[in-house]
Amino acid sequence: MNLNVHQEALNSFEYTQLTIVRLMKKYWVIILISFYSINSYGQTAEQKYVEFLLAESCSSSKNSACLKLTSYMATRADGRRVKVDSVFDYIEKPNKHLFTPHFLLGFMRLLRNAYSANPRYGNQLFNQIDFIISKAINRNGALVWENQEGIAQGMEQAEFAAFFASAANTFKSNADIKSAKGIMTYALKFIRSIDIQAGIKTGGVSSITSYCGCKTARLRPCYWFHSRGLGVEDAPGVRTVLNQHLHVINDILSLYLSVYESPELIAPQFGSPKEVLDFLENKAIGGLYQLAFSEGHKNHTAPNRPPNIRQFMNYKNGVKVKATPEHPDGNPLSYYRSYYEFNMSMGKGNNISHERTCHYHTHVLKMMADIKNLLDDNKEIFNATKEGWRLYEAMDALFAGKGEATGMKESSHTIYQFYRSEGPAYKDRRENCDTDDSLSNDYQIFYKKLFD
Repeated sequence: MNLNVHQEALNSFEYTQLTIVRLMKKYWVIILISFYSINSYGQTAEQKYVEFLLAESCSSSKNSACLKLTSYMATRADGRRVKVDSVFDYIEKPNKHLFTPHFLLGFMRLLRNAYSANPRYGNQLFNQIDFIISKAINRNGALVWENQEGIAQGMEQAEFAAFFASAANTFKSNADIKSAKGIMTYALKFIRSIDIQAGIKTGGVSSITSYCGCKTARLRPCYWFHSRGLGVEDAPGVRTVLNQHLHVINDILSLYLSVYESPELIAPQFGSPKEVLDFLENKAIGGLYQLAFSEGHKNHTAPNRPPNIRQFMNYKNGVKVKATPEHPDGNPLSYYRSYYEFNMSMGKGNNISHERTCHYHTHVLKMMADIKNLLDDNKEIFNATKEGWRLYEAMDALFAGKGEATGMKESSHTIYQFYRSEGPAYKDRRENCDTDDSLSNDYQIFYKKLFD
């Protein structure tokens, strides 16, 4: 079947039953999709899934950054080994295959949503989950993916723990309780990595600051969740990246809500539902407290202690643009940008390329807004716990600074200052940055409501 012709058909005609047959060398996959018109108002979950698959699958003209049809050997509950076709892997570069599950996540979320709308996708989702689980190994009680050095990555561990839990709830809603319990077990095994010290072949992604807190009476353990990405080969060792630490916190909270929704899916090996929820809440609090209240990294007295959020503030003093009649002096401005990561061995912030550093500065602001929105939307749940108030205490501290001057020297109000440097005048002073990489309207409304 000519996929280009098929795509034109998708854009032009109404279907009630559509079968897409994808031939790729000796592999084939049949995806049965029931949907009405592709031109109708809005799209169904199934339509979004099939459009994504058509757009992102590898082909003779697209052999990198694409979804490749593949197969794997599965071990069934009775011990049988069977070959399973029609699963997808992500190929970043041709002839250089590193397992990069992060780039499968969008596809798998769409597949989960399609299954929620149509139970015929259940086997496909189950096999896709089983395929990526087959790439994991056990380390100190955690199920993890490791890079070529043997280091697990916090963002991928947490985002898939949250995904597995949400998928478990979808299987539950389709009355497949056995699969739901099994996939929830995967979620809780993956998240165990946040309770293990980061290192080579430890299975851990965490560093623990013994005690930190906004007041002496409130001291408690704090945590940094390390990662840089399984497929990143040019960044060896345990990395300390701000946006990925925030991703882990957000995913821990999302996982909490999925577990809260279905406590009956928790296997006895993990303890009671309350113990599991308390564990997740504790880690989220510790991750936020590390940013808000920790004294941070100190080269001589605390060289192994992770940074606080203020240590990611990259001060730009008196930066000018090309002189104009209106501003013959180049209009010098001072402001703060975000370092991409913190180098623990050198005790200072590091950046990557100019373009990517700019992107992740904005991404940090998005992640902070996402965490605050998640907590605000679920106050009844988190405020009902003994320690839940700490989540909001930390967020209040992280979002402090309203009314402070942009670029005020030695400011401690990180997120406020990062937001202030998103304005057009400051974008003109970035080096080789994409000016389109900025806060969307929803995020702008969020920050204006907080700070303006």
